[in-house]
Amino acid sequence: MRIILLFILIIIFCFFSCRKKSEVNIHGIVFSTGTGKGLPNIEVQFYTIKDKLFNDKCSYLITRTDANGNFSFSDVEIIDNKKYTYGLWVPYFSNSDYAMFGIGPIDIETGELKLFHSLGVTSNFKKLYILLPEDIHVLPPDSFTVFLENRYLHYYLPDNIWQLDFFPSEFHFFPDNFPTSYYAYIGVYPMGWWHLKFEKIKNGEQSVFLDSIYLGMGETKEYILPW
Repeated sequence: MRIILLFILIIIFCFFSCRKKSEVNIHGIVFSTGTGKGLPNIEVQFYTIKDKLFNDKCSYLITRTDANGNFSFSDVEIIDNKKYTYGLWVPYFSNSDYAMFGIGPIDIETGELKLFHSLGVTSNFKKLYILLPEDIHVLPPDSFTVFLENRYLHYYLPDNIWQLDFFPSEFHFFPDNFPTSYYAYIGVYPMGWWHLKFEKIKNGEQSVFLDSIYLGMGETKEYILPW
């Protein structure tokens, strides 16, 4: 009888020890991969799933980042059991001006939940118009090339480089938009600092001009080339 009672007690002990619960505070930052700075008012989700399955039995906590991009989940209940998986997720978001490519789901080991979590997301500017000065017409043998480059680090595309080249034939003239200027434009590329290199041949002389321009999330800007 004592052996049976002892066996029952061992089973009960194992059952409750396998479902040991604790509470942790989870915190971190959501930052732009284009600037390295925190992004305000971004939705962050903390999820709990069982048996590695995303379904209607999953548990989600939702918060938004503060003015500096920081977020926190206080007193989150954690079950120390291998059947449960925890993690963070920043969902995709878009509107008429920009898209923000989120990150996740990122599973986090139970022992690492208390660490500070840095989540990098990529968002884009809306449009950049590259204009020639008013009433300028570039005719052969004069020519030019515009090089634009943006470097950023992303969870899915590490050390990625965007490089775009433009030539005179790619500049257009639409009087309704820019009555006296030729222009080209780009859009839906990552926000941040874009480096510009302008090479031109004018009256047989070659010259190079270097500059940079900051393009914010959902922003539209114009840049006039120094012809």
